[in-house]
Parts: sequence; C-alpha cells; structure tokens
Amino acid sequence: MLGLAVPINNLVYNLVLRDGALVEGVDLSFLNFITFIGVIAALVQILEMILDKYFPTLYNALGIFLPLIAVNCAIFGGVSFMVQRDYNFSESIVYGFGSGIGWLLAIVAMAGIREKNEIRKRARGSAWVRDHLYYHRSDGAGLYVILRCAAIRAESMEIILGVVMFTLIVLVLSGLILAARSKLVNAGDVVIEINNEADKQIRTPAGDKLLNTLSSNGIFVSSACGGGGSCGQCRVTVKEGGGDILPTELSHITKREAREGCRLACQVAVKQNMKIELPEEIFWR
Repeated sequence: MLGLAVPINNLVYNLVLRDGALVEGVDLSFLNFITFIGVIAALVQILEMILDKYFPTLYNALGIFLPLIAVNCAIFGGVSFMVQRDYNFSESIVYGFGSGIGWLLAIVAMAGIREKNEIRKRARGSAWVRDHLYYHRSDGAGLYVILRCAAIRAESMEIILGVVMFTLIVLVLSGLILAARSKLVNAGDVVIEINNEADKQIRTPAGDKLLNTLSSNGIFVSSACGGGGSCGQCRVTVKEGGGDILPTELSHITKREAREGCRLACQVAVKQNMKIELPEEIFWR
C-alpha cells in the first residue's frame, strides 16, 4: 500500500494541490489531509477486491480491512513525510516501496515476538485500542485545524477552485473503484447444478454464501449455528466452482473429506457456476 499510495499522492499533490500547481497564486494545500485519506481509502477498496478475486484463501483467512486499518496511520505518515521532504515522483516511488518493506519487516518481527511472549489477558489488545482511539481523535483534530485555517486564509478563488478540484478528485476515485469492481467482482446470475438433475438446477445472483443461497431457493441445509461455521453441520459436496477450502472449515473436515469435495455451505461463496451434491433426504422436507 505504501508503494502505491506515496507515488499516487505525490502526483495529486504536485499536479493539483501544491501552491500554484493549477493557477498562479492559488494554494490548495489545505485539502492535503482529506484528499490523501480519500486516495488511500480508494486504494484499500481496490486492493480488497483484487485479493478477494485472486487470493481468496488469504482474503477469507485474514479479512483485509482489519490489517489495513491497523497500518493506515503508517501509510498516511509516509505520504505526509513525502510532502514535507518535497520528494519528486521517482524519489516518492523509492521511498514508498522502501517504507513498505521496512514496515513489513517490523510487523513480522513484532508478530513473531507476540507469538512467543506470554501476555496477560487484561493487557491483550489494549495498546491497539489506545493507538486507534488516539488516531481517530487526531483525525478530528486535524480536520478541525485544516477547516479553521482554510476559513481564515482562503480567498474566493481558492475556495471555488478547492471545491471544484476536491469534487473532481472524489469523482475520479469513485470512477476508479467502479471500474475495478466491474472487472474484479463477479456480477449477474450464476447457475448451481444439484445432483446432476436438471429439475433441481437453480439460477441465482452471485455474491452470497451457498447456505443462504440454497435457503432462499427453498433448499434448507441443517445448520445449528446459523451459518457461523462453528457447528460443522451444513456439509455439502462441491464438485466445481467452490474455490479452495478455507482454514475455518478444516477444523470440521478431514483431509480425505476435503479431497472428495466436502465443504461447509456457510463458508462457500457463490461467485461462479457451481456443481454440488446434496443428500436426497434434504428434498423430502
């Protein structure tokens, strides 16, 4: 993220926000804070969609927003240092990737120490909460300072151009997200073939879990936990289109069963055409 966010924000800053970048004598740098956050947020969403499409096992094992939220302060800090040090575009690329590698090594080292240390239960997570409370509090303070300074210093040209450029930046970022979603996220209906029987075939929109999709089509697979993945009851056999088995399923399914296609319906995402097998007694209800 640092390798992408720093160079992209460098272009935005130098071409749009820097003093005199658009119009001589007009300084839009008071938009730095909120614009940089918007760019980072857009990149996070695009990265989430990429991981969901091409690395589903990693995406489902970790989730993406929690790790990215945890390092967003580092990402924004890298962008802020880039502005303060007045790096050009090539320098920002080197700085962004170098910072990303440095933070990766630091996080891996801290994770290793955390795994080997015995930490008291009451202390677990408290530092994370404190840091994030401070981070969000500083967000509000920063926005207040920016808006206050803008109100004091801004001239009419700066206000008008600032509103126009911020609106354009938001529209461009929204367009990028929509374009990425159209390429990376499956849309439209998919077909689920059940037991190789044409009369049991269902057509449904993509995106939901298999357990919910089946229940919405009148096929009810037993699930004592309500789809949480903890009971291991909602077993189905997925022949095609289910993707890789998730770590959350392996606590209920043996390796032999996994090779035969056994899955938990509450953990299988419906993203493409599928072929599954269900016990015949399910259809007796």
